[in-house]
Amino acid sequence: MTLDLSDYEAALLLKELNGLIDGDRYFLPDRVKTLKAIRGKIRARAGARAPAAATETICPAEGECRKETARGR
Repeated sequence: MTLDLSDYEAALLLKELNGLIDGDRYFLPDRVKTLKAIRGKIRARAGARAPAAATETICPAEGECRKETARGR
C-alpha cells in the first residue's frame, strides 16, 4: 500500500504517532513497536521528499496555530 501524503499530512500524522507512542504506559508491546516502525517509514519518506528540515505550520483549529518542525516536535 502506498500513501500519497502532503508534507502537512505527514507532519500531522507524525505528531499523532508521537503522541500515541509517548503516551503509552508500556514501551515494549508489539503495538508500540509497530507504531515506531510506521513512524520511521514516514520520516524516511518525508526526508526523501524534503532534504532540508523545513518548518510546518500545524493548525488543529482556526486561531490555534503553532510552528512544528519536520520531526514533529
